[in-house]
Amino acid sequence: NAIDGFEVTEIKQADDEQIDLVIKNNINKPFWLNLKTPVILWEAKNWSKNTNTEVINTLRWKLVWHANFAKIWFVIAMNWFTKVVESNLLRDGASERIIVAITWKDIETLLNDELNTIDWIEWLVMKSFI
Repeated sequence: NAIDGFEVTEIKQADDEQIDLVIKNNINKPFWLNLKTPVILWEAKNWSKNTNTEVINTLRWKLVWHANFAKIWFVIAMNWFTKVVESNLLRDGASERIIVAITWKDIETLLNDELNTIDWIEWLVMKSFI
């Protein structure tokens, strides 16, 4: 389903970088305006093992490279994140750049609760640093 204000612009793949989904953010709500992120990046990790700190550190560097336009990177990991990753991501809440970890449990929340998609995405951002 389309989300008013979000526009899929491309899926980027280069020799040295792959971004699964690039979304242009045109949402005109104070929450999104204050995040100052005209572009939102998405990554999916459908691995048999937990997503570890090496993956997250790579994404942090990618956010630095794209800092003029992207401040948020959503990472979906169906097989969870290591405990070290979870605690490190909470500390990232003090940074201008946010990596938002999404697990199967979060997707179940979207499917089972009465949140609309944009409210669910805002909830994910909020829980990533609280």
